[in-house]
Amino acid sequence: MAGGLFELGPTTFVQAGNFCILLGVLKFVLYDPLKKAIKERQDKVRDQLDEADSLNARAKMLKEEYEGKLADARREAAQQYQKIVKEAERIKQDRLTALEEELSGLKEKARQDIENEKSKVTEGLRSAAGNLAVDLAGKLLREGIPADVQEKLVKNFADKVGTWNAS
Repeated sequence: MAGGLFELGPTTFVQAGNFCILLGVLKFVLYDPLKKAIKERQDKVRDQLDEADSLNARAKMLKEEYEGKLADARREAAQQYQKIVKEAERIKQDRLTALEEELSGLKEKARQDIENEKSKVTEGLRSAAGNLAVDLAGKLLREGIPADVQEKLVKNFADKVGTWNAS
């Protein structure tokens, strides 16, 4: 077959042999190292993905741990706040109780003082009334008022002193 696009001849077989040898050489020189590099790259990417997954899992675990600690801290802060509020309320009640007791003592002292002053005034009035009675009796004796009138006057005076005392 002469003059065609493809001619089979002894050179064709030599070229095919050369091509096969070239393929063999390329396989060992280029394809196997390239295949090895691609495998190493895939292994490296797989390892990095595994490492990323484990880091992600660890991050989630740490996040949950920190969220738990944060919740505990908030709970503890709320408890501390409640404790402080209760303590402030207790102190307030103690102070109010102390002030009420002090006020009660002051009221009692004022009542006692008033009662003492009332007793002093009453005693002063009784003393003045007694002095008046003695003066009146002296005048009655000097003027010679009959006994029944004197008795009536003294009784009337005693009744008036009794009503003063009751007031």
